[in-house]
Amino acid sequence: MKAILTLLFLLPSAIFSQNSDWVYRNPYPQNDFYAIKFFNQNTGYIVGSDGLLIKSITGGNSWLSVTAFTGSDLYSMYFFNVNTGYIVGDGGLILFTSNGGTNWTSVVTNNAVPLRSVTFTAQNSGFISGDNGELYKTTTGITGWQRINLNSNLNLNEVYFLNETKGFVCADSGKVFQTSNGGLNWSVQNAATNYQNIMCIEFTNTLTGYIGIYAEATGSNSNLYKTTDGGTSWLNVPLNIAARNLLDIKFINDSTGFISCDNGPVLTTTNSGTFWFPYGLPPSTKMNSISKLDTSVIICGTNGWISKNGPSGYQEIIGGSKKDFVAISFINENTGICIGDFQLNRTTNGGMNWKIQMTGNISWFEGAATYLINSRSFPSGSIYAISHAYTPAWLPHESISRSTDGGITWSYCYGSYGYYGGLDEKEGVTYISHSNSILKSTGGNYIAVYNLPNSSLGDVAFANALTGFVVCTNSSGGNGLLKTINGGVNWSFAVNPSNRSIENIEFLASGFGYASGVDSGYFMKTTDFGTTWQSFNTGLNQYNQDMKFLDENNGWLLNHFGGWPGSYRLYFTKNGALNFYPVTSLEQFNVKSFSFINANTGYVCGDSGKVLKTTNGGLTFITQNGELYPDRYILSQNYPNPFNPVTNIKFDIPIAGFVKITIFDLLGREVITLVNEQMQPGSYNVDWDASNYPSGVYFYKIEVRQARSSTGDFFESKKMVLMK
Repeated sequence: MKAILTLLFLLPSAIFSQNSDWVYRNPYPQNDFYAIKFFNQNTGYIVGSDGLLIKSITGGNSWLSVTAFTGSDLYSMYFFNVNTGYIVGDGGLILFTSNGGTNWTSVVTNNAVPLRSVTFTAQNSGFISGDNGELYKTTTGITGWQRINLNSNLNLNEVYFLNETKGFVCADSGKVFQTSNGGLNWSVQNAATNYQNIMCIEFTNTLTGYIGIYAEATGSNSNLYKTTDGGTSWLNVPLNIAARNLLDIKFINDSTGFISCDNGPVLTTTNSGTFWFPYGLPPSTKMNSISKLDTSVIICGTNGWISKNGPSGYQEIIGGSKKDFVAISFINENTGICIGDFQLNRTTNGGMNWKIQMTGNISWFEGAATYLINSRSFPSGSIYAISHAYTPAWLPHESISRSTDGGITWSYCYGSYGYYGGLDEKEGVTYISHSNSILKSTGGNYIAVYNLPNSSLGDVAFANALTGFVVCTNSSGGNGLLKTINGGVNWSFAVNPSNRSIENIEFLASGFGYASGVDSGYFMKTTDFGTTWQSFNTGLNQYNQDMKFLDENNGWLLNHFGGWPGSYRLYFTKNGALNFYPVTSLEQFNVKSFSFINANTGYVCGDSGKVLKTTNGGLTFITQNGELYPDRYILSQNYPNPFNPVTNIKFDIPIAGFVKITIFDLLGREVITLVNEQMQPGSYNVDWDASNYPSGVYFYKIEVRQARSSTGDFFESKKMVLMK
């Protein structure tokens, strides 16, 4: 047998988290997860795409990144304990650590094919299987891997040993390779049909075992096989449920087992595999790997999904999601929801972790084929979610539900055929517009207080429990606002100076109110509870999707431009709508919804499950450029320079370290800190929006400190000019 070592080196490691002005909050992380291993209820690892290795010491509720210094996909791992273990992945990569990932020894095999599975029978005796018939064995640990020739080019999906001598390798085309002498000799058998790829294997004792099949080309629900004679023969076990592709099997005792599937329900048995049944809600993703947690399991999959047994059984989903998000709402800095398609996600720690609270066709969504379209939150702690359905298919049906415990439980408010227009809550009173009706609730049922035939009612905004407005488009009376000053008992048509279509309205308790138009930057403002209005043009030439004002000065507009479904940009004002400026830090982010707690702390969401958070109003934004590591420190001159009011600063970091970038004025006083976080090697950009600072000369300084490096620290400063 030929030795396969071609590269051997030590790699340092770092643990980092992002903490800049806009930071990703869903998920961390969002990679595809391929393998999971927990040592106890609290401590475990996950490996995944793009060199991802994360560790949890909180039972999966939070994760730390452990740098493996590779961009290759990592598919499997075997850890003897929390510090010592092996990881294998794409390109024939084998990694070994004996200190919990602080340092890694790396080996690359000659054939460089994806390695799919690794297992050990003793401290230094192990096996690795991979694509194209690649099987390796070592009896001396990391430096002793040698190739075993099986005379096959089939993909080898999992290697599994019952003890030091008896082992199995699951392969494509229904093949299982077996050894009874520690891998010295191997035989092959047809355990399944030649169109069934065997993905996983699990034994509950020396005689009883199971193999799971991935057969994408068939509609079979009989992709589980069982042996009761130690693998000599395998018999098909009907699952009594459509679970076509089985990816992992784990038993926590002789009778209780779990199967993870591709886009199907997790299955469980409590009678030694005689009968299998769905376990909890089916995740809408591929669940790749299962780890035992004493009397339960924790499962990981693609798109950042991590699922574990919750208080009422499976399934508490604690990973991320790549759903396209359309609305985000926070009731305070820590607690909020983010929704999209058929899914509602909840966080209680400022977006650091998200739990998929609801997914699929939940009963309170009112009807089949429902999906979530909007949400609203209020300082009282109320969160509202709006869902849409076609029941029957040609007739739209929209419903509204409310949560008062941060999105844990929901109560049905109202639903009817037609379209949701808007919702507002003031002083314990809630108003809803729906099609051509206005409804009101003081805590109980929602009662229709006004109906306007031949009209379409839109956004709702109240200054207090009595005085409020509803956007109205009347086929016979034009566009404008309906106004009430007695809590909805009576309504009158308010004046719209230009008879232009209005999209959004917002009112403050002080009597200040704002109304944004559908197109051409049309905007109205009032300071006297809507008695008089001033109309003007914001200069934003597309329609405004959403609007929010925290006080008489600070507000945001979400503006739509270009195509369908189109792109959205967020704008802000700090002078009561006299001027709107783009949040330049989000120019590369298609904002679908936003939620600000105060002038500094806010969230935005968008496609592919992206959530960003800011703690300084979003005036700066840090991005990483590409994946290549620079070979030296560089602090570039800002561009443009002079600038007004935004400039960009580029910097390169060859070694992971703690990076701080600070702005100083001409007298040396600190103005603002743009970056203050641990960062990976890379090339970066950071913007500074100096809209709130006077013209003059400023300096920016970078400081980089490494905890473990012989190169020392790096400092550099440069001058720039703000010219307004």
